[in-house]
Amino acid sequence: MIEKTKNKRMKYCSKVLALTACALLIFQSFAYAQQNNTESLLEDFISKKGLVIGDSLPPAFWDISLPLVHHPNKDSSVRLSDYSDRLLVLDFWAFYCTPCIASLDKWQQLEHVFENKVKVIGIYLFDAPKRAEPFAKKRNWDMAIAAGNKMDTLLNQLFYARGRYGQVWIKDGKLLAIPKNKIVNEALVGKVLAREPVEIEMEVSHTYFENSCDLLLMN
Repeated sequence: MIEKTKNKRMKYCSKVLALTACALLIFQSFAYAQQNNTESLLEDFISKKGLVIGDSLPPAFWDISLPLVHHPNKDSSVRLSDYSDRLLVLDFWAFYCTPCIASLDKWQQLEHVFENKVKVIGIYLFDAPKRAEPFAKKRNWDMAIAAGNKMDTLLNQLFYARGRYGQVWIKDGKLLAIPKNKIVNEALVGKVLAREPVEIEMEVSHTYFENSCDLLLMN
C-alpha cells in the first residue's frame, strides 16, 4: 500500500514537472518572439527616420526590456514602459569615456534627489559588456546598468545618426533633450519636472538634428 502511494506521488510529481517545463518553454518562446518583433519594429523605424527633439517615441520603444548587469535590488531586467511617467534618462557610456563617467557620477546623486520622479539607466556600449558591472561597483553606483544586448545598440541608433556616447532625456512619451553634460544640474532637472520654462543647450554632434540650428535651444 505504501509502495503504491509512493508510486502515485512520483507520477503526479513527474506530471507537474513536465507541465511546468512546458509552460516555461512556452513563456520563453513568447518572450523571444516578442523581443524579435520589437527589434524588427525598431529597425524599420530607424531605417526611415531618427528622432529629433519633440518627437514621440515609437510604440515599440516602450516594449523594450533591457537585461541588467548591475542593479541595487538585484533586478535582472528593466522594462522601459514601467517608467513612462517619469523623466527617463538613458545615459550611454563606457569605462574609458571620461565625460560619460562624470555624467553618471552626477546622475548618481540627482536620481536620489528626485526619487520616484527620475529614472536613470546607464547603457554600456562599444566595449566588452563584462567590464560594466565591476566598474559600476567600483564607482559605488546604485543605478540600473544595462549591457550586452542588441537592443542597447538599437536604442543608441534611435537618437544618434552615428554611434556615440551621451545622455538622452525622455518625458511625456517624447524626446525632450539630448543635453550637454556640463549644463545638467539639480536646478535644471527641477525646472523640467516642474514644467517651468527652460533653455537647454543640446549636444548636437551625431544627432539627427545636427544641422538644424533652431533646435540647439529648447524653450
